[in-house]
Parts: sequence; C-alpha cells; structure tokens
Amino acid sequence: KGEAGIKGKSHEESSAIRVKEATEACKIMDVRPLFMTQIDGSSEVTKERYTEMKEIIAAEKPDLVFTHWPMDSHADHRTCFTLVFDAWRRLGYNFELYFFEVMSGIQSQLFNPTDWVDITSTYEDKKKATLCHKSQDPESWYDADHGSMENDYNMSTKGPWPYKPQL
Repeated sequence: KGEAGIKGKSHEESSAIRVKEATEACKIMDVRPLFMTQIDGSSEVTKERYTEMKEIIAAEKPDLVFTHWPMDSHADHRTCFTLVFDAWRRLGYNFELYFFEVMSGIQSQLFNPTDWVDITSTYEDKKKATLCHKSQDPESWYDADHGSMENDYNMSTKGPWPYKPQL
C-alpha cells in the first residue's frame, strides 16, 4: 500500500496517502482497488503470499490478468510477477495472462511485445489516473517514461504493451 514510498513520511502516513491516490485513480478507470498484505519495498515470496495471491485472483474469477514482466529492476515488481504466475499455474491456467512493461530499459529489461491492447478510447483516463499518484511526482516522469514507451512503439494512444506467455 505504498508504506515506504514517500521520503520523510512514516509507513502509516505514506500508506494513507498512497491508498487514497490509488482509490482516486481507480475511480477514474471505473474499477475498484484490491490491496494485498505486502509491505512496499519489502514484498516477499512465501507460502502465505502465494496462497494470498491465489485466493485474491480466484475470488475475482478474471478472464485475463496483466502482470509485470519478470525481468524488472524493481524487486516488488518481480515479486508480483512470481506470485501471479504461480496463481495462474495453480488455478489451472484458467485465465489469460499478459505481461506489461514499466519504464522500458530502466525498469523492464528485454521486453519485446507480441500483442497490443488498443486503449485509444481510455488513453486520456489512463493518463489522468496515473497523474492521481501525486506523491510519486508523475508530472516529472510521465512524459519521459510513458511517453518514451509510446513513442518507441509509435503508439501514442495505445498501451500497455503486453506479452502473452506461450504454454
């Protein structure tokens, strides 16, 4: 819930701010947030966390799930991928699984998309939702990080750029 995500703030203060930002972003996208019991910056892969992720996904009964590309410099992103991938396997591959990139070449490494999702109709909402995360100072990085991915794929109104694993 973003506990360690704001320099100079306690875990409780950071969490309250980040949960509020995530909730506002979700309202824009007309979705509801779900939070695991992981601690920002200290996400872990344990038997309990595997079970928690599997139960969350099973309860939602998704048709498809987007998760982080596994080769990512951010440890929490790699943890998320590992837990989602295991849930997908343990739930019998009963939903489509796609990967997305984050800050290509900076965080996500060696990502070569094979499938795209056209978000033309929701692109502006996606940007507004991202900008809700004010504690992360998105104004300072949105154009450089998201814009560079959009330009790299010549898709200024499309994304994320998922990769679908092959069974």
